[in-house]
Amino acid sequence: MSNLLGENSNPTAHTLEQMAKFFGVPIDYFFVDEEDQKLTENTPVTVYMRTIIDTQKKLIQEQEERIKNLEKIVELREEEMTLYKNK
Repeated sequence: MSNLLGENSNPTAHTLEQMAKFFGVPIDYFFVDEEDQKLTENTPVTVYMRTIIDTQKKLIQEQEERIKNLEKIVELREEEMTLYKNK
């Protein structure tokens, strides 16, 4: 697999067979065009990728909420400090 990330971007038939087996797809999955891939939207690979994307979106939303909460805390602290100084 690491060869696919380097200079050797043409996998052997054996490598393709192993990848197909790992992802639970037929070997011709790697050779279909975009229109044909739309027909196989519920393959294990696409379901897995959708799960990863959904999880990443959820984590981003949670992170944004944390940032908003921290901003609110800072705002409240600044108000508190202003009130304390004015006493």
